[in-house]
Amino acid sequence: MELIDKILSKIHIRSFSILIAALFAIAGIYMIYHGIRDEGAINISSAIITGKIKSGLVGVTLVFLGAMISLACIIVKPARQKVKIKTNNGYLEWEGTVNSIRSLIRQMESMVDQLNK
Repeated sequence: MELIDKILSKIHIRSFSILIAALFAIAGIYMIYHGIRDEGAINISSAIITGKIKSGLVGVTLVFLGAMISLACIIVKPARQKVKIKTNNGYLEWEGTVNSIRSLIRQMESMVDQLNK
């Protein structure tokens, strides 16, 4: 169980997304190289964009999808969190980006340690 916890603490959503995008691109290139032809369509629906991507080569669609996921990972910045703890002497504040819940807990534990000193 410790191994799984260690692996999950190291996995970040951006890293996972880039890995999936790379796998899509590699699979798409493989399909293009080997001439695998199949009709494919992807419906995209969000608050910003709605549309349909249709291709006669499913490999091209996978490469395009991988490129869009990679682009989104590069453009979107991680959210900044702000933690404020009230103490007898005032407030202790921390602000920054956290990539996992475990790292947030570690940051909060260090803040509590600072309070106890």
